[in-house]
Amino acid sequence: MCANSRVLLVILTVMIITAPVASASMLDESVLYLSSAQGYVNNVRDSSLLLMAMASLYGKVENQSTVESSILELVDYLKNAQNSDGGWGYYPNEISNPLDTGYALAALGAVKDLPLKTIDVSGEIKSGVRYLLDSFNGQGWGYGSKTPAEPYLTVVALWGLGANGYTIEDSTVSKAVSYLESINETSPKMVALKLIAYHYIGYANVSALIETAYAMLSGELKPTERAMLTYALTLYTENMTSELPRSLVILESLGSHNETFVLTEPIWPLPELDSVTPTSFAVMAFASLSDVISSEEYPTVSQMCDEILSLQNPDGGWGYTPGEDSRAKPTYYALEFLSLCTPKPQVAIDKATAWAENHLKSAMEEVETEGMLTQDFYYTALILARYSDMPPEERQSVIDFINEYRYSEFAWRGFFSIPQPLQTAMGINLLKAFNITGVNAPASWLLSLTDGGWGLLINYPFTPFTIMSTPDVPTTLLVLEALSDTVDEAKLKPHLDWLLAQRLEDGFWGHYKKSVNILGQVSTASPSIEYTVRALELLIEHGYDLNYFDMASTLLQGIKNSNRIVEKALAFKFAMESGFLPPVLISSVVSKLGSGTWYIHYSPDYASAAEKLSGIIESFGGVPLLKEGDMGRELTGNHIFVGPFGSFDTSVYNPYVNISVAGNYVEINGQKYSKENLVAIIPGRTQDGYVLVLLAEKEVLPAIDLIVNPTMIKYLHGAYVVFSVKDLNGDGAITPDEVKILFEG
Repeated sequence: MCANSRVLLVILTVMIITAPVASASMLDESVLYLSSAQGYVNNVRDSSLLLMAMASLYGKVENQSTVESSILELVDYLKNAQNSDGGWGYYPNEISNPLDTGYALAALGAVKDLPLKTIDVSGEIKSGVRYLLDSFNGQGWGYGSKTPAEPYLTVVALWGLGANGYTIEDSTVSKAVSYLESINETSPKMVALKLIAYHYIGYANVSALIETAYAMLSGELKPTERAMLTYALTLYTENMTSELPRSLVILESLGSHNETFVLTEPIWPLPELDSVTPTSFAVMAFASLSDVISSEEYPTVSQMCDEILSLQNPDGGWGYTPGEDSRAKPTYYALEFLSLCTPKPQVAIDKATAWAENHLKSAMEEVETEGMLTQDFYYTALILARYSDMPPEERQSVIDFINEYRYSEFAWRGFFSIPQPLQTAMGINLLKAFNITGVNAPASWLLSLTDGGWGLLINYPFTPFTIMSTPDVPTTLLVLEALSDTVDEAKLKPHLDWLLAQRLEDGFWGHYKKSVNILGQVSTASPSIEYTVRALELLIEHGYDLNYFDMASTLLQGIKNSNRIVEKALAFKFAMESGFLPPVLISSVVSKLGSGTWYIHYSPDYASAAEKLSGIIESFGGVPLLKEGDMGRELTGNHIFVGPFGSFDTSVYNPYVNISVAGNYVEINGQKYSKENLVAIIPGRTQDGYVLVLLAEKEVLPAIDLIVNPTMIKYLHGAYVVFSVKDLNGDGAITPDEVKILFEG
C-alpha cells in the first residue's frame, strides 16, 4: 500500500434470516402500479420488463398472491405473443426482431426457476434461443440476419441468451461481445445494458465500465437512465461505492407518491409518458439489494413468555392443548419455562402452584386406585416441591405418601404389581425434589437391570423371574433424569450412549428408533419434540458434543404449527438454556432504529461516533440515550455498542459471527484483516430487542460518518459486506466516491 493512500475496511457482518428489508415498504408500494400496468400494456417489451420486475419481487413483499398471479398472467401473454419462428415482435403477431426477443427471453429466464408449479417456459425459451442464434449475422444482431449489427439490439439479445445459460465461452456470445467492445457507444442506457448483459454471460472485463457507470450516477440523469444504471450496478456489489445507496435514495424520493411507487419520464418526441421502463428497472434495483422475507421467523424470548402465559387457564393450570382442562404435566413444563423469563411472572406461577395444591388430593386418589405412582401425581408433586411454600407437615405428608408405594427399599411398585424402572425413577426424582437423600439403593437397582436403556419389566407366570422388554426412550429418559447427580458418570455412559444411538435420521427422538414385530416388519417411531428436548438436555449435561444451536432452531420451527403446550414450553426452555439467538440481518436491525429507546454504549474516546449514531437514531424516529463506559452484557432492550476491537464479546448478541483479535490483525469468520483502519458493524439480538455493534480503532473515527449515516445504512443487507475507502487523491479527506463496499458471503 502506498504511503499517501489510506485504506479503510469496514466489515458489516450479518447472517441471512428472516426479516423485512429496509426498502420493503417501497417494494410493497410498487406492487400496486406493476400489477395494474399490465392491464393496459399491450407490447412485448413493456410486458417483459413488468415480468422481470414482478419476478424480482417474488418472496420479498407481503402481497405475494398478487405477485404470483401477475407473473402467471404475464407469462401467458408472452407465450401467446411468440411467433412460429420462435421470436417476438413489438406487438403480438408482428414480425419477430432480436430486440423484443431478447427482452422476452430475459423475462422468461427470470421466472423459469421460480417455485411456481404452473410455470413451464422451457419450450418457449428453446424456440426463442434458436431464433436469436439463427438471426446472428456473425458480429451481432441487426433487424435482420443480413442487416448490419446494431449495439442496442446486440446487447439486449446477449441479455436474453445470458439469462438462459449462454456464457462468454460460447462462440456466438464471444463474437457479439467483441463487436460491442469495438464500438464507442457510452450513453447511460448503453452502459447499463452492457453491464447487465455482461453480468448474465459472465464477462469479467468490466472494471472501466463500472467506473464509467459510477461517474454517471454522480451527475444529472433522467429517471430511466438512473434506474437502469442503478440496477446494473447492484449486480456488481463487490464494487459498490456510496454513490449507489445515494442513487437509491434519489429513486425512492422521485417515485414515492401516496403509498404507490412509480417513476415516469416523457417519451420524446411523443406526447406520452413512460412509466414501465423506469419503474421496472428501479424495482429490480431495490429488489437486488433486498433480502428475501424468510418463513423461518423466530419469536423473541418475551414473545415466548407471553405466548405461554396467554395459554394459562383461569384456574391457574395449563391443558395439553389450549382450552383443555388443566393437567399436571403441561402445567409443570409451563412453569419450568416461565421461571426463566425476565421478569419472572410470579403471579402466574403462584396461580399454577395454587392449582397444584388443589389438585393434589385428586392425584393422590388416582395413585391409591392404580396402586402405583402415576404421571399425574408425579408432575403435581414436582410442582409443589419446586414452586410451593408448603408447610413442613404437609411436605412430610407428601413424602410419606411417595414412600408408601415402594415395593421394597430398592424400588417402587409399578405395572403387574412388581418393581418397575419407570415408577422407581419417579420415586427417586420426587424424593430428590423434596431434598430427601438415601436413594442409593434404588439407583443401584436400576443400574443392575441393563447395560443400555430401560423398559418395562415383565414377570414369568408362577415364577419369581422377570425379564425387561425392549428398552424405550421415555422410560430411559426418566431414569436418566433420576440418576443424574446421583451415580458416577461412568455408570451412566452406556445408557447415555444408548440414548444417543436412538436418535432418528431427522435429528429427533421418538419412542424408539426401530422396532421389529413378530413378522419381521420394521417400523420407525414418529419424532417427538418432548423426547428430543429431554434427550438433548441430558446429553448437554453430560458433555456430549452435539450441535445444540441448530437443534434449537429446528425445534422452534417444529412448534410453529403445534398447539401442544408441553412441546412449546420445552422447546422455548431449550432455546433459552442453550443460548439460542436467531440469526439476524442488518436490514432487520435498521428497520427497528425508529422503534422506542436505543441505548448507545461507548468506550472513552468514542463520544464522537456515539453522537453520530445518536443522530441516526433520531433521524429514524427513535430515542437515543448515551451511556459512556457501560459495555456490560444487556439481556433485553435495543442497544448500540461502540468501541475498539477486543473491548467485549460480540458473540453474546450474534453467535454466528466469530471475531478474534491477535496483535494488529482481526479475524472475522475465518477471514483475516489488518486492524489498522478497520471498522466492523455487527447486528445482533437481545431477548426482546436488537443490537448494533460498531468496532473500530479510534484513528478511523473521523471517517465513520461516511459509512454510518442514514443514506448508507438504509441499504445495507446480505451475509456480510466489506467497505474499502481509499484517499485516492492524497488530499487527506475521504469523499463518497472513495468509499467502496465489497460484499463477501
